[in-house]
Amino acid sequence: MFKAIGKLTRSKSVPPSTDQIRKHKEQRRQLEHWRKDVSALKTILDDLKKAYGQHKGDFALGRYDELKEMIKSAVAKVREVVKENSGHRYDSGTTSQVGAVSSLCRNAESFAKHQETLRNEEKYYAELSVTEVEKDLHEFRKEILELKEEFRKHKQNLEKLGEEYESSKKLNPAQRYGAMKEMIKSVLSASSLL
Repeated sequence: MFKAIGKLTRSKSVPPSTDQIRKHKEQRRQLEHWRKDVSALKTILDDLKKAYGQHKGDFALGRYDELKEMIKSAVAKVREVVKENSGHRYDSGTTSQVGAVSSLCRNAESFAKHQETLRNEEKYYAELSVTEVEKDLHEFRKEILELKEEFRKHKQNLEKLGEEYESSKKLNPAQRYGAMKEMIKSVLSASSLL
């Protein structure tokens, strides 16, 4: 008797609508984008930390120029990441003339990868239920908000480094050397708290 009731109450899960699938894809792409951007800022901070640590024992006069280059490099990289994040992405395509055959091969390869991705997505979404899609959407939104906040804090710390660097130009070299060391330490300690 209970087996019959169990069979009656068991039903196949409802597949997601095309609108839900579209939202899921969009949120997943956004999540991947934010992960990439946060990772890029963390890489900048890691590179700064590594470079600072490597030159810790160097002679102060030589280290002065190294500190300047570390800060300039980090600030330039941050500006690049922020520009990409703000939606002003530029095509990385070359402007030079490329042979027709190599261009066709590259386009065919890109098209094949795109088609494979679409097939994989179709299989993935065919196996999902409405509840799974809604659960994923909720988790995606939550993680995106966390990543946005982390990105904002890292960006703010690194932009502050650039502003402090510019204002340190008014100092004499001995004072500026100490100020640049403190700037880097401050940024690295603030980023490790996140």
